[in-house]
Amino acid sequence: PRIWFKKEREKDIKATRDFMELIPKAFPNYKVLYRFKDFRDQKDFPHIKTIYGEIEDLLSSSSVVVSIFSTVILQAAIMGIPVAKLDYNRIEKNPDFLWNIYSKKELIPTVNHMLHAKAKELEKQKLIVNDIIDFVDAPALPRLVEFIEDILR
Repeated sequence: PRIWFKKEREKDIKATRDFMELIPKAFPNYKVLYRFKDFRDQKDFPHIKTIYGEIEDLLSSSSVVVSIFSTVILQAAIMGIPVAKLDYNRIEKNPDFLWNIYSKKELIPTVNHMLHAKAKELEKQKLIVNDIIDFVDAPALPRLVEFIEDILR
């Protein structure tokens, strides 16, 4: 569970709204899917249809993943999908990834770069994620271990 200060929550909502405003228009040939962690997160976006299902299935059909820091970023990166952390708050305890989005002006160029990521960049992303996994907080660690074990089966 995460405790948000009001200011932090407002920036996360703004970051999500900026993404929803810009990305579908900038990349019309891609289907943009939204998945909120739970109903509390989705209530701020009642007009957006969210997808449900097993995260592994949803990720396997994704070209890129952009998310406020969560386990899904680590899961996608482990699968070799380019990931970006959407973090207008610049929360120091959240680790940096290869791609990080700290402002509205960075959204389109970052997603565009990720869509054209080179193998060398994905290898670098994997190294970064391996380092991050060493510092994953206790509540997320069992989910991540289970996810990795499912991939290996």
